[in-house]
Amino acid sequence: MNVFLSVPLLFVVAILEVGLQSHLTVFNATPDFMLMTISLWSLLQGPTEGTLWALVGGFFLALFSGGPALILTVALVPIALFSSTGRSLVYGERIALPLTVVFLASLLYGLEIFFLLKLTGWRGDFSLVFEHRLLPNAIYNALAAVVLYPVFRKVHFEIGRERLEL
Repeated sequence: MNVFLSVPLLFVVAILEVGLQSHLTVFNATPDFMLMTISLWSLLQGPTEGTLWALVGGFFLALFSGGPALILTVALVPIALFSSTGRSLVYGERIALPLTVVFLASLLYGLEIFFLLKLTGWRGDFSLVFEHRLLPNAIYNALAAVVLYPVFRKVHFEIGRERLEL
């Protein structure tokens, strides 16, 4: 996707996540719009474009959320690489693949952030964080991916599999 389209899109996704996330809480779970965007786009476009999106999207997310800048950005890059592994299976209409990829990517993202925060001296109980935050968020994101994936898939095929240009 053209850089003049992808950067503003990631900017909007970061704003939506920071602005809407707390209003969309269901059973203590919140959607991770940037994570879903990076996962689904990497699944469709591959690791190169997914990694670039992860870096830009993570920067915007850290900028607007006030969260730990490097942790949010660094945690999204492995998500892009992981999500792109299912790319060869994407051409079917099966919704199970994006649902599974986003679910696993959400768990991986949460684990990355948990352990990176632990390195900074944060004191969190893993079992509580997993039970009350990571697992509910992964389920929420996976269910949201069922709705978002057809949109991403349509955009992917509409742009003719263009590559990101710098």
